[in-house]
Amino acid sequence: MFPKCVVMIMRNNRGFSLIELVIVIAIMAILASVVVPAIIRYIDKSRKAMDVQTAQVIYQACELAMTSGNDAAYEGWSVCATMFSSHGAYNGHAYGNSEGYGKGDSTADANMLANGCYNMRPVAWCRGVNVNNWQNTLFKSVIDTGRGGDEQRAFTDEMLYCMAQEEARGGNATNNRNFDGETDLGFRYKHRKGIKTLSGQYKNPECWIIYRRDDNGNPEIWVGYKSGNIQPLCRIYPDPAQDYKQ
Repeated sequence: MFPKCVVMIMRNNRGFSLIELVIVIAIMAILASVVVPAIIRYIDKSRKAMDVQTAQVIYQACELAMTSGNDAAYEGWSVCATMFSSHGAYNGHAYGNSEGYGKGDSTADANMLANGCYNMRPVAWCRGVNVNNWQNTLFKSVIDTGRGGDEQRAFTDEMLYCMAQEEARGGNATNNRNFDGETDLGFRYKHRKGIKTLSGQYKNPECWIIYRRDDNGNPEIWVGYKSGNIQPLCRIYPDPAQDYKQ
Protein backbone atom coordinates (compact mmCIF):
# COMPACT_ATOMS: atom_id res chain seq x y z
CA MET A 1 0.00 0.00 0.00
CA PHE A 2 1.18 3.53 -0.87
CA PRO A 3 1.22 6.15 1.84
CA LYS A 4 -1.83 8.41 1.79
CA CYS A 5 0.22 11.50 0.71
CA VAL A 6 1.58 9.65 -2.36
CA VAL A 7 -1.90 8.58 -3.40
CA MET A 8 -3.11 12.18 -3.19
CA ILE A 9 -0.20 13.42 -5.35
CA MET A 10 -0.87 10.71 -7.97
CA ARG A 11 -4.55 11.65 -8.09
CA ASN A 12 -3.68 15.35 -8.57
CA ASN A 13 -1.08 14.71 -11.32
CA ARG A 14 -3.52 14.71 -14.22
CA GLY A 15 -1.57 17.00 -16.62
CA PHE A 16 -2.78 20.25 -18.16
CA SER A 17 -6.41 21.00 -18.63
CA LEU A 18 -7.73 22.10 -22.03
CA ILE A 19 -8.04 25.69 -20.86
CA GLU A 20 -4.45 25.69 -19.63
CA LEU A 21 -3.21 24.33 -22.98
CA VAL A 22 -5.15 26.99 -24.88
CA ILE A 23 -3.62 29.71 -22.69
CA VAL A 24 -0.08 28.35 -23.25
CA ILE A 25 -0.60 28.15 -27.02
CA ALA A 26 -1.98 31.70 -27.08
CA ILE A 27 1.04 33.01 -25.16
CA MET A 28 3.42 31.20 -27.55
CA ALA A 29 1.58 32.64 -30.56
CA ILE A 30 1.86 36.17 -29.17
CA LEU A 31 5.56 35.73 -28.47
CA ALA A 32 6.14 34.32 -31.97
CA SER A 33 4.33 37.24 -33.60
CA VAL A 34 6.69 39.64 -31.80
CA VAL A 35 9.99 37.74 -31.85
CA VAL A 36 9.98 36.17 -35.33
CA PRO A 37 9.66 39.45 -37.29
CA ALA A 38 12.43 40.95 -35.15
CA ILE A 39 14.68 37.98 -35.93
CA ILE A 40 13.92 38.23 -39.64
CA ARG A 41 14.74 41.95 -39.63
CA TYR A 42 18.00 41.26 -37.78
CA ILE A 43 19.01 38.55 -40.27
CA ASP A 44 18.10 40.79 -43.20
CA LYS A 45 20.10 43.67 -41.75
CA SER A 46 23.11 41.41 -41.14
CA ARG A 47 23.05 40.11 -44.70
CA LYS A 48 22.93 43.64 -46.09
CA ALA A 49 25.86 44.65 -43.89
CA MET A 50 27.90 41.68 -45.13
CA ASP A 51 27.19 42.62 -48.76
CA VAL A 52 28.26 46.21 -48.14
CA GLN A 53 31.49 44.94 -46.55
CA THR A 54 32.13 42.73 -49.58
CA ALA A 55 31.54 45.69 -51.89
CA GLN A 56 33.98 47.74 -49.84
CA VAL A 57 36.66 45.07 -50.27
CA ILE A 58 36.13 45.10 -54.05
CA TYR A 59 36.18 48.90 -54.10
CA GLN A 60 39.44 49.09 -52.14
CA ALA A 61 41.03 46.51 -54.45
CA CYS A 62 40.05 48.69 -57.42
CA GLU A 63 41.66 51.74 -55.84
CA LEU A 64 44.82 49.80 -55.04
CA ALA A 65 45.04 48.51 -58.61
CA MET A 66 44.52 52.02 -60.01
CA THR A 67 47.30 53.48 -57.85
CA SER A 68 49.69 50.52 -57.86
CA GLY A 69 52.13 52.13 -60.30
CA ASN A 70 51.30 49.44 -62.88
CA ASP A 71 50.82 51.51 -66.04
CA ALA A 72 49.12 48.63 -67.88
CA ALA A 73 46.59 48.25 -65.07
CA TYR A 74 45.78 51.96 -65.11
CA GLU A 75 45.36 51.91 -68.89
CA GLY A 76 43.11 48.87 -68.52
CA TRP A 77 40.95 50.80 -66.08
CA SER A 78 40.58 53.65 -68.57
CA VAL A 79 40.15 51.65 -71.77
CA CYS A 80 36.37 51.26 -71.48
CA ALA A 81 35.94 55.02 -71.80
CA THR A 82 37.25 55.00 -75.37
CA MET A 83 36.68 51.49 -76.73
CA PHE A 84 33.54 49.61 -77.69
CA SER A 85 32.80 45.95 -78.32
CA SER A 86 30.05 43.98 -79.98
CA HIS A 87 28.62 43.14 -76.55
CA GLY A 88 26.64 46.33 -76.03
CA ALA A 89 26.36 47.02 -72.29
CA TYR A 90 29.43 44.88 -71.56
CA ASN A 91 31.41 47.90 -72.65
CA GLY A 92 28.51 50.21 -73.34
CA HIS A 93 26.63 52.79 -71.39
CA ALA A 94 24.71 52.80 -68.15
CA TYR A 95 23.64 55.55 -65.81
CA GLY A 96 23.04 55.92 -62.10
CA ASN A 97 20.86 58.44 -60.30
CA SER A 98 21.40 60.33 -57.07
CA GLU A 99 19.49 57.66 -55.11
CA GLY A 100 21.89 54.94 -56.25
CA TYR A 101 19.68 53.12 -58.78
CA GLY A 102 20.64 52.60 -62.40
CA LYS A 103 19.75 51.49 -65.89
CA GLY A 104 21.92 49.84 -68.53
CA ASP A 105 22.02 50.18 -72.32
CA SER A 106 21.29 53.90 -72.15
CA THR A 107 22.80 57.24 -71.22
CA ALA A 108 21.64 60.11 -69.07
CA ASP A 109 20.52 63.12 -71.10
CA ALA A 110 21.29 66.74 -70.22
CA ASN A 111 18.18 67.10 -68.05
CA MET A 112 19.00 63.91 -66.14
CA LEU A 113 22.61 65.00 -65.67
CA ALA A 114 21.39 68.31 -64.25
CA ASN A 115 19.28 66.37 -61.72
CA GLY A 116 21.99 64.19 -60.24
CA CYS A 117 22.31 61.35 -62.78
CA TYR A 118 25.71 60.36 -64.16
CA ASN A 119 26.97 58.09 -66.94
CA MET A 120 29.14 55.07 -66.19
CA ARG A 121 30.63 52.04 -67.93
CA PRO A 122 31.24 48.51 -66.64
CA VAL A 123 34.83 47.35 -66.22
CA ALA A 124 34.43 43.91 -64.63
CA TRP A 125 31.74 41.67 -63.18
CA CYS A 126 31.30 38.36 -61.43
CA ARG A 127 28.49 36.05 -60.37
CA GLY A 128 27.21 36.49 -56.85
CA VAL A 129 24.78 33.55 -56.90
CA ASN A 130 24.71 30.08 -58.42
CA VAL A 131 23.62 30.43 -62.04
CA ASN A 132 24.28 27.27 -64.05
CA ASN A 133 27.16 26.47 -61.68
CA TRP A 134 28.91 29.76 -62.52
CA GLN A 135 28.86 31.09 -58.99
CA ASN A 136 32.59 30.46 -58.63
CA THR A 137 33.51 33.08 -61.25
CA LEU A 138 35.53 35.66 -59.36
CA PHE A 139 35.82 38.51 -61.84
CA LYS A 140 35.66 38.84 -65.61
CA SER A 141 36.75 41.83 -67.66
CA VAL A 142 33.76 42.99 -69.66
CA ILE A 143 35.61 43.40 -72.97
CA ASP A 144 36.46 40.24 -74.87
CA THR A 145 40.04 39.45 -75.79
CA GLY A 146 41.22 41.11 -78.98
CA ARG A 147 38.93 44.15 -78.62
CA GLY A 148 40.54 45.89 -75.71
CA GLY A 149 40.09 42.86 -73.46
CA ASP A 150 43.83 42.30 -73.10
CA GLU A 151 44.27 45.84 -71.83
CA GLN A 152 41.30 45.66 -69.52
CA ARG A 153 42.38 42.29 -68.16
CA ALA A 154 45.64 43.90 -67.04
CA PHE A 155 43.53 45.88 -64.60
CA THR A 156 41.43 42.92 -63.44
CA ASP A 157 44.60 40.87 -62.93
CA GLU A 158 46.10 43.62 -60.77
CA MET A 159 42.84 43.93 -58.84
CA LEU A 160 42.76 40.17 -58.20
CA TYR A 161 46.35 40.38 -56.98
CA CYS A 162 45.30 43.12 -54.55
CA MET A 163 42.59 40.77 -53.24
CA ALA A 164 45.18 37.98 -52.77
CA GLN A 165 43.56 35.95 -55.54
CA GLU A 166 46.67 35.34 -57.64
CA GLU A 167 45.36 31.97 -58.90
CA ALA A 168 42.56 33.76 -60.74
CA ARG A 169 44.88 36.04 -62.71
CA GLY A 170 45.43 35.38 -66.39
CA GLY A 171 41.99 33.91 -66.91
CA ASN A 172 40.70 30.39 -67.34
CA ALA A 173 41.13 28.63 -70.68
CA THR A 174 38.28 26.16 -70.01
CA ASN A 175 35.85 26.18 -72.95
CA ASN A 176 38.03 28.89 -74.52
CA ARG A 177 36.91 31.40 -71.88
CA ASN A 178 40.45 32.75 -71.62
CA PHE A 179 39.26 36.13 -70.34
CA ASP A 180 37.60 34.76 -67.21
CA GLY A 181 39.08 34.81 -63.74
CA GLU A 182 37.82 31.96 -61.58
CA THR A 183 38.51 30.52 -58.15
CA ASP A 184 36.61 28.39 -55.67
CA LEU A 185 36.09 31.43 -53.45
CA GLY A 186 33.76 33.74 -55.32
CA PHE A 187 31.89 36.67 -53.82
CA ARG A 188 28.45 35.40 -52.93
CA TYR A 189 25.45 37.52 -52.04
CA LYS A 190 23.79 37.23 -48.68
CA HIS A 191 20.82 39.55 -49.25
CA ARG A 192 18.93 38.12 -52.21
CA LYS A 193 15.57 39.89 -52.14
CA GLY A 194 14.26 41.48 -55.31
CA ILE A 195 15.14 45.11 -56.04
CA LYS A 196 12.80 47.43 -57.91
CA THR A 197 14.26 48.62 -61.21
CA LEU A 198 13.78 52.09 -62.64
CA SER A 199 11.26 50.48 -65.01
CA GLY A 200 9.14 49.38 -62.05
CA GLN A 201 9.98 45.66 -62.21
CA TYR A 202 11.52 43.59 -59.44
CA LYS A 203 14.74 41.76 -60.26
CA ASN A 204 16.84 39.48 -58.10
CA PRO A 205 20.51 40.58 -58.06
CA GLU A 206 22.96 37.98 -59.34
CA CYS A 207 26.07 39.92 -60.35
CA TRP A 208 28.64 42.19 -58.78
CA ILE A 209 29.51 44.92 -61.28
CA ILE A 210 32.44 47.34 -61.15
CA TYR A 211 31.57 50.59 -62.92
CA ARG A 212 33.79 53.48 -63.94
CA ARG A 213 32.09 56.85 -63.74
CA ASP A 214 32.48 58.98 -66.86
CA ASP A 215 32.52 62.28 -64.96
CA ASN A 216 35.37 61.61 -62.54
CA GLY A 217 36.79 58.19 -63.46
CA ASN A 218 36.13 56.78 -59.98
CA PRO A 219 34.98 53.21 -59.30
CA GLU A 220 31.58 52.21 -57.95
CA ILE A 221 30.42 48.76 -56.89
CA TRP A 222 26.90 47.79 -57.94
CA VAL A 223 24.70 44.73 -57.88
CA GLY A 224 22.83 43.81 -61.01
CA TYR A 225 21.54 40.99 -63.14
CA LYS A 226 22.36 39.48 -66.52
CA SER A 227 19.67 39.46 -69.16
CA GLY A 228 21.68 39.21 -72.36
CA ASN A 229 23.86 42.06 -71.12
CA ILE A 230 24.69 42.93 -67.54
CA GLN A 231 22.27 45.46 -66.09
CA PRO A 232 22.76 47.61 -62.95
CA LEU A 233 20.23 47.50 -60.14
CA CYS A 234 21.60 49.55 -57.27
CA ARG A 235 24.84 50.95 -55.91
CA ILE A 236 26.34 49.17 -52.92
CA TYR A 237 29.56 51.12 -52.36
CA PRO A 238 30.20 53.94 -51.81
CA ASP A 239 26.95 55.47 -50.54
CA PRO A 240 24.62 52.45 -50.76
CA ALA A 241 21.15 52.81 -52.24
CA GLN A 242 18.16 52.74 -49.90
CA ASP A 243 17.76 48.96 -50.25
CA TYR A 244 21.13 48.53 -48.58
CA LYS A 245 21.18 51.36 -46.10
CA GLN A 246 21.32 50.32 -42.45
